[in-house]
Amino acid sequence: MPTSLAQQYQMASAFARSLRDFCAVRSVDLAGNARAHAIDMECFQDTTRFISLVAFVSLMEDLAATSGDDCFGLHFGEFFKLGDSGPFGFGLMNAPSCRQAFVFYKDFIPLTADYAHFSAVARPDSVIIQWRYSPLVGNCSQYADLMALLTIRQFRLHAGAAGFPAAVKLMRARPDQISEHHRLMCANLTFGAQVNEISFPTERLQHCNPASDVRLFEIMSKQCREALARRQAQLPLELRVRHEIHLRLASGEVSLSAISSHLGMSERSLQRQMQDLGTGFERLLDETRQELCVQLFADQGMKLEAIANALGFASQASFTRAAKRWFGIPPGQARSRSRGDTLA
Repeated sequence: MPTSLAQQYQMASAFARSLRDFCAVRSVDLAGNARAHAIDMECFQDTTRFISLVAFVSLMEDLAATSGDDCFGLHFGEFFKLGDSGPFGFGLMNAPSCRQAFVFYKDFIPLTADYAHFSAVARPDSVIIQWRYSPLVGNCSQYADLMALLTIRQFRLHAGAAGFPAAVKLMRARPDQISEHHRLMCANLTFGAQVNEISFPTERLQHCNPASDVRLFEIMSKQCREALARRQAQLPLELRVRHEIHLRLASGEVSLSAISSHLGMSERSLQRQMQDLGTGFERLLDETRQELCVQLFADQGMKLEAIANALGFASQASFTRAAKRWFGIPPGQARSRSRGDTLA
């Protein structure tokens, strides 16, 4: 495959802005670990930069192992200075109300990182924020802890700290000690969930932020709109198409018409531009499924039927035919051989 979908997943480098100071306090070798993942620490100070999410997620896991702290990401989230992430963080801090903060958060979350799934819904009784990172990114335990806590801290500015949030669900495995998660997040906490989730009563949206700066909020909103437009325009078309495919595989909404609609162009225009790149929709769909399949094989707890569903196949037979074409052998045998590595 000419381009790896995993290479597309990125995060805002400014979310690591305080990491150097945090590691210094903990006497953890950040420089050596960053070099091992080809991360330039100088980019952490640039609020306009994006870096590899795969590399940073792996870095966080290594720092947790090096420090012997299974709650490293959580503790870094506690240490992090709100607003250090640039316009996104300052905008949230200065939203006049919790409702405006919620809308701002939902609109500009793509400026924080790339997700396989994200939703933020205000129901009559509760607000539910859900997110999941791509399996291609790898083990996200520390990074997910970090981002979950930063989200909770931001909304506590508006919704009130007492009893907030109502519940938190994390995909990560239960750590040896859960007292820190309870202290920093909430008592109603679930580990090993199907999706990361933060929920709180809808009535909290009515709370106002007495410390808000409305003018600064408007300026940050404008900057975020401009930054989001630039980021979307800079992504290569092939990766944009593959990312849209990835987002919609499990739902079965993968078609040329659906993808072109989400990209804001006609089917004809999308076909022509892909043809100019020497590729096509069916080819990109097939390549995306194959790359994701290799990663899902590494999850030994996931049944082949579930993998077929996650890849958007209508039947197990269709998945088997595709696996034979990709790997030359049935999916069960391919999985046994892969051990999570790229198949030859």
